[in-house]
Amino acid sequence: MKPIIGARRQNVYDEHTNSDKENVTTLFGTNAIGKWAPILTIFKCERIPAALVKIEPPGWGIGESETGWMTGETFFEYITNIFLPFLNEANIKRPVIVFLDSHKSHLSLHLSKFCQEHGLILISLNSNSTHILQPLEIAIFGPLKGRWKRIVKQWRLDNEKEITKSDIPQALSQIINDAGMEKNIQSGFHVISLYPFNADDSVDYNKIIVRTNPIHETTKNIGDIKSHLTFIENNINKFDVDLVTKFKRTYRGKYEWDGKVKALYGHHFLKT
Repeated sequence: MKPIIGARRQNVYDEHTNSDKENVTTLFGTNAIGKWAPILTIFKCERIPAALVKIEPPGWGIGESETGWMTGETFFEYITNIFLPFLNEANIKRPVIVFLDSHKSHLSLHLSKFCQEHGLILISLNSNSTHILQPLEIAIFGPLKGRWKRIVKQWRLDNEKEITKSDIPQALSQIINDAGMEKNIQSGFHVISLYPFNADDSVDYNKIIVRTNPIHETTKNIGDIKSHLTFIENNINKFDVDLVTKFKRTYRGKYEWDGKVKALYGHHFLKT
């Protein structure tokens, strides 16, 4: 495997007007040696103003959504129209492993198919584990929050005005271009033993919080699970109308799978 990329979303700006709140989301991605992939900032708008595009830093992407949050559509557009061309221009060999948080915007069937076709391996980290397993959470976003407050304060002094949402890419570029940032990123990958990889020393178990109360499944949880399984079964049926029935018959009868080897993984997935 060649380059390893860590990708992470961060909401760095909230604009309050009376009771309204506006979000601006920025997607960061970097490899294990501290080189940045193109960064994407998403604004709440229907059409991106031309003036905003003109002042964006070099190599920075600008996107839009109805809420200012990352969506499945905006992330797909980023991977297909920004990230993949970046890999091609840099002549980066495939496959490329991309580690993501488990936000639902990163997990879609059409994105998975696209990545499979273009040598990208998406690995979604478990929920609530990014403080242990995500190098950007460890090395970047902790320091970024404190640095952002200082940036905003200095921005007021230098520009004699409050920072606005259109200023965010320029302000953030000051942080990622900091002389010590590359070393911090390398340290983040090293601390979690992702690069260089060390499977025996990759998790700081002292950070794991033991749950003292039992987990109760809610009606919504069960409904979501059934909905996902129905979606998967319907897509399997498009290729083989009898395959899901065979899976269920084998599981209920506690038989060994005797069908096609390629279908064995699907059988194991639905069984669990």
